[in-house]
Amino acid sequence: MNVREIPSYKCKRCLGEACPIDVRPCKEVVLAGVTLEVVNSFVYLGDGICTGGGCELATVIRVRSAWGKFRELLPLLTSKVISLHTRGKLYNSCVRSTMIYGSECWALRSEDFKRLLHNERAMLLWMYHVKRGTRVNTTVLLELLNLKPLDSVLRCNRLRWFGHVKQSDLWINKCTSLEVQKSKSRGRPGKTWKESVVDDLAGDHVKWRSLLKAASHTHV
Repeated sequence: MNVREIPSYKCKRCLGEACPIDVRPCKEVVLAGVTLEVVNSFVYLGDGICTGGGCELATVIRVRSAWGKFRELLPLLTSKVISLHTRGKLYNSCVRSTMIYGSECWALRSEDFKRLLHNERAMLLWMYHVKRGTRVNTTVLLELLNLKPLDSVLRCNRLRWFGHVKQSDLWINKCTSLEVQKSKSRGRPGKTWKESVVDDLAGDHVKWRSLLKAASHTHV
C-alpha cells in the first residue's frame, strides 16, 4: 500500500475538535435506588483513582501537590543560612510526605517510580543550588541532606501498612484475597499491591526489620 502525505490534512483530535475517548463500561449505575454517574477518574482524600487501575493518576496528583508545597517553602529550602540537615528535615516533613501520601497502598510500576524519582531529584538539585548541566549523584545529595533513598521509604511504608492489614480481622484484611473479575487484555497484567508486598518480603528480612523499626521513630 502506497502512503503519501496530504499537506492540507489536519487531525481533528490534535486540534481538539474530535469527540473525547470514553472508556467507561457504562455511563451510570443504580445502587439502592440511587442513580450514580460513572466517571473515568476522580480524586478522593488527595488520592487519584481511575478506571484503568494502577496508580499513575495518583502519582501525577501527588507530584503536583509536592511541587506546590516546595515552591511555598522555597525561601527556606534554598536558604544558605540554614544547614543542609535542617533543610533536609523540612523537605522530608513537608514536601516528600506530600509527594508519597497514600503510597502504602500503591502498586508502583517502573514508570510511576521514575516519575517520583525524577521530580525529587529536580527538587534536591534546586535545594543544593546545582547549576544546570552539572552532574551530581543523587546518592550524594541524599547524604548531604540526611535523607533516606526514596525506594527504601516507599517499601517501609508499604510493609508497615501490610503489618496493620495482616493484624486486622475486619474487611481490610479479607479484601486482599478477593478476586476481581475483569476481561483479559494483551500484554502483562498490571502489578497488584499484593505482588508488590511479596517483592518487598523477598529481600533481607533482618534488614527490613531494622528499616521498619527506624522508620517508626521518624515522620515519613
